[in-house]
Amino acid sequence: MKKALAVVAAVFLFMLCGCRPSSDMNRVSINYGQSQMYSQKDMDAAISVIKKEFSSWDGCVLHSIAFTSDSVCADNVEYCNSLREGAGFDECIVFESSFHSPRYAGGGGFTPDQEYRGWSWYLARKDNGAWQLLTWGYA
Repeated sequence: MKKALAVVAAVFLFMLCGCRPSSDMNRVSINYGQSQMYSQKDMDAAISVIKKEFSSWDGCVLHSIAFTSDSVCADNVEYCNSLREGAGFDECIVFESSFHSPRYAGGGGFTPDQEYRGWSWYLARKDNGAWQLLTWGYA
């Protein structure tokens, strides 16, 4: 009985080693770039929203998130407002990311075992409030 219990425990531990731990989000490379519009605190708040969404993508592994530029952000405020009628957003922030899709089919419509680069994330807010994730994908 003890031997069977030890085997079950070993199998369980092996299965846990194959899981992607939530701490992997801490290993994501972040590039804050240069911004006159947003502080690192502003960017970290937006990145947190992106990571929360991404963590629901079964089997995908996030590698990097990079701030685009102040001009890209300023140029997309109107676009963000078009995505959420009546929102009255006065700020937009845009990031690009890279990630790897699941090694198996069925990972949210992604091509299996593929590296995705230049994946855009558009977030907006009003009156310095909380960032709202509006859309993501290839722009």
